[in-house]
Amino acid sequence: MHVTAIGRTRILYNAIRAVADAGHTIERIVTGSDSDFYDITPADFRKLADELGADFMMPDDINDDTAVSTFRQSDSQIAISVNWQTLIRRPVLDAFKYGVINAHAGDLPRYRGNAAPNWAIINNEDEVVLTIHRMSEDLDAGPIHAQHSVPLDEETYIGDVYDAMYERFPKLFVTVVADAATDSLTP
Repeated sequence: MHVTAIGRTRILYNAIRAVADAGHTIERIVTGSDSDFYDITPADFRKLADELGADFMMPDDINDDTAVSTFRQSDSQIAISVNWQTLIRRPVLDAFKYGVINAHAGDLPRYRGNAAPNWAIINNEDEVVLTIHRMSEDLDAGPIHAQHSVPLDEETYIGDVYDAMYERFPKLFVTVVADAATDSLTP
């Protein structure tokens, strides 16, 4: 299956590698501006795109007509997304047969928005739920396709949750892309 990857962070970088290693074609990598907060830069994504023979994009606006046209004309049937910096609008979401599948570090719909795992820890939850969902125009909404529970206790730090995210999200993406490739992707 042909896949477009949209976003930033090491989680997306690892997911791209995992999806490619599972035998899928990464057609395009779309990323945004650099941030001091992330250890993966646009240059790292460009290098990965070159390595995988994928197109590389850094659009000013992912929702503009040029980007939408590029996505519609591509062979990608699904897009995977992690930490895109703006809302992705309907024309982009509809450009892929199986939509844009997003990683969210919270139990949806309870923990929508930023810092969801931090809030789960602050609220003394028993777990952080890592969620893969099909994006809609509403923030952190849309059908859920996969989840994984990360247990929390009084010894858990946010770094522990991030370690689990780095390891688990790529595997969840591989599962969801495999389901789409066999036309069995259901919420």
